[in-house]
Amino acid sequence: MHQIKAIFLDLDGTLVNGKRHQRHYISPENLAACKAAQEQGIYVIVNSGRGTNSCRKIQEKIRVNNFGNYFVSFNGAHIEDISKKKSLYNKKIEKKDVNEIIKYAVNHNFSIKVDEPFEFYGTNLLTKLYVKWSKMDAILHKEYFLDKIKDQSYFKIMFTGRKRKIVKLLKKELDAKFPHLEIATSGNGWVIEITGKKTSKGNGVKFLCDKLNIKLDQTAAIGDSMNDESMFNVVGVSVSMKNASETLKVIASESTLGHKDNGVASWINKNLLKEDDN
Repeated sequence: MHQIKAIFLDLDGTLVNGKRHQRHYISPENLAACKAAQEQGIYVIVNSGRGTNSCRKIQEKIRVNNFGNYFVSFNGAHIEDISKKKSLYNKKIEKKDVNEIIKYAVNHNFSIKVDEPFEFYGTNLLTKLYVKWSKMDAILHKEYFLDKIKDQSYFKIMFTGRKRKIVKLLKKELDAKFPHLEIATSGNGWVIEITGKKTSKGNGVKFLCDKLNIKLDQTAAIGDSMNDESMFNVVGVSVSMKNASETLKVIASESTLGHKDNGVASWINKNLLKEDDN
């Protein structure tokens, strides 16, 4: 293994344990490992599908002094330098594409979520179950309120509320219709996530590595969902959680324990931290 200089971490199902009302909770074990890695000069960077506010809060929690300044949110649509309070990269889905995407959701009876905060439009039963399973506090609207959500540009649009078979079919249809957009699944195949051109987690990795002068083979990534595939494809070491989707496990070069068993800390402690000479 090349010397790792940066590690990129997914959040849900990876770094955080998903306690209800504690979406920013990080176990003491994971927190200690993240800080220890940074103290040895390794960047530890949040790279998540979550929104900017949530990613910033967690990055601020795990960083050591001004070393861990960077995070990637909305699957690569927004990249920020915390210390300078400066956005380094912003890419939104154009309005014309947004309106077409919304039509697909309505026609296929998917619920819609756009950017922040947690509000779902056209809520159905499976979306209610997804929200409960995800342990998130969310506002659930039965109606789509199209006049409110259309004619806007967004970092990310999320579809929920249909069975995985239908999700898979619609993703294939969307890939063909919008080849210029990034479309991925998450939530073990129950969710579709759509972002703008060149806005994948993998592109987030490449952007920051270029800025920090780090070679891609000097990086690692840990994740659990298929929206992590793009960063697994570019990093030197890709690590799947025990609770990861089976497809992602096949792609990964290594594996670790589940998120409830501090899999992030387990991998960092075993592979990145220097042992005490004493």
